[in-house]
Amino acid sequence: MPRAGTGPGSTDRRRTLVLALILAAMTVAAYAQVHNLPFIPGDDRAYVSKNPVVLQGVTAKGLWWALTSLDNANWHPVTWVSHMLDVQLFGPAPGRHHLVNAAFHVLDAVLLLALLARLTGAVWRGALVAAVFALHPLRVESVAWVAERKDLLSGAFFLLTVAAYLWHVRRPGERSFHWVTASFALGLMSKPMLVTVPALLLLLDHWPLGRASTRGRTAEYLASLRPLVREKLPLLALSVLDALLTLAAQARGGAVASLGAADAADRLGNALTSYVAYLGKALWPAGLAAFYPYPQDGIPWQRVVGAAVLLAAACGLAFRERQRRPWLLIGWLWFLGMLVPVLGFVQVGGQARADRYTYLPLIGVLVAATWSVPGPHLRRHVAAALLLAAAGLGALAGMTEAQVRYWRDGVTLYRHALAVNARDPLSHFRIGQILAEEGRFDEALSHLRESVRLARDGARQAYATGLFLEDLGRGGGAVAFLEEALRIEPRYPLAHFMAGLIQAKHGAFPEAAAHLREAIAQDPGFAEARYQLGVVLAQAGDLQGAVDNLSAPSVLSSPLAAQAHYNLGVVLEQLGRREDAEAHFRAAGGRR
Repeated sequence: MPRAGTGPGSTDRRRTLVLALILAAMTVAAYAQVHNLPFIPGDDRAYVSKNPVVLQGVTAKGLWWALTSLDNANWHPVTWVSHMLDVQLFGPAPGRHHLVNAAFHVLDAVLLLALLARLTGAVWRGALVAAVFALHPLRVESVAWVAERKDLLSGAFFLLTVAAYLWHVRRPGERSFHWVTASFALGLMSKPMLVTVPALLLLLDHWPLGRASTRGRTAEYLASLRPLVREKLPLLALSVLDALLTLAAQARGGAVASLGAADAADRLGNALTSYVAYLGKALWPAGLAAFYPYPQDGIPWQRVVGAAVLLAAACGLAFRERQRRPWLLIGWLWFLGMLVPVLGFVQVGGQARADRYTYLPLIGVLVAATWSVPGPHLRRHVAAALLLAAAGLGALAGMTEAQVRYWRDGVTLYRHALAVNARDPLSHFRIGQILAEEGRFDEALSHLRESVRLARDGARQAYATGLFLEDLGRGGGAVAFLEEALRIEPRYPLAHFMAGLIQAKHGAFPEAAAHLREAIAQDPGFAEARYQLGVVLAQAGDLQGAVDNLSAPSVLSSPLAAQAHYNLGVVLEQLGRREDAEAHFRAAGGRR
């Protein structure tokens, strides 16, 4: 094998080009059916099909929104712009959006092959890694789900960042490092999972680039490390900034708080067992699902301890072999490190893990495994190795094609998830959501009730279900689920508030007032609940009660002050207090 980092010669470049074309054709064939896939209820709606800004295509207002938006608990303007471009070029129908996803995945696979060949000079090994990456069923979620465009974009910019870094290593200078910085920044603006890339580049300095002195004494090693760390400080600053933006977006969207039920021990146990689960799915990709819920009763301590022992043993083996087989340690740390942002230490959403999170991390494991196969052994048994590789890749492609078929519609996708894990509340909710929108309410309600029963936070799930049914125009069902939320969690002022609004909308003023009063009792500073109580009392004919609530200091010092002044003017006029009414109309900024 050529010396690490030397790159291929002209013959190898031609071989790389031929292998890249074969790889692209194989990947296209595995994902040929994606153009028939629909948008999936959930994130696809938020990202494309029901997003009013994205559906306008590329506009100046939309570009500014993409740059400043923290919607969907993330800051990823490049991803937003890519969806806008799709709409601009192809319209809102899902087929072309899916094809663009598939095209980006093909690009990522080809880039990975070219990069590994350039980094190591080992074209065939790089081709095998890229082919497994491209055809593995764990990739399906990132490709078949339009909302996961961010995986594919961040993957492309990650590979371009490493390629630019290789150029910088060979031709150091500000210009080459600017390309590294620009590619990395675009990657972070596609998906914040790339925050660990500065550390990964430091790993590549050890192998295959050989920039760190690993055979001398500790002092010599640390001395060789200092300039390597120093040059990456601008990249680290970008990572820190992006991490802060992401945490702000997640906190603003309520995504972090939604997992309060998972304590620190749960999260650590889930992180350890997720590492092992990802490795297991990489080796035997059966039972893949769109959602993996947290176990209702927690993770058995035996599984956590077993996972910790296995991971520690793998770390020990990789470290022991660091001189003889450095790719083992580098590939293993690549896998461990790139998964850290999505292991749930800062939990976002209700999933225990997700197939899409392995998009880039598993490359490290593939590199470690592929480079560990002895070269002389391969050269002696070329035909057998090629036959084995072809059979394995064919099997992966077949499994990928079968996995893509589960994405043909939302009900099929989430029924399959329930077949993998029957105690999955989100899949029950998604099926109920789709069936309700199709008018199949009896079937829908059974799934929606089951989602509440199975959820770790049943009150929150019941509340979300109530809001969904109200948006669908099913107010009676909405109130029933909000009252179920209050049965599970009596001190839930927001559920009381929403139940009050819905009851008022349907003319049930006494019931609405009771819910709003309870919301205020549980949260005395809830200005909007007090304002709405004033409105409800006015509608019910209790004019003095309306005045008392609309004139409360918490209401008149809130963003609702103008509306409150106006409504006070209306009520006071009905009470015959014309001068007081005029004063409030003036305070509202207008006159009757």
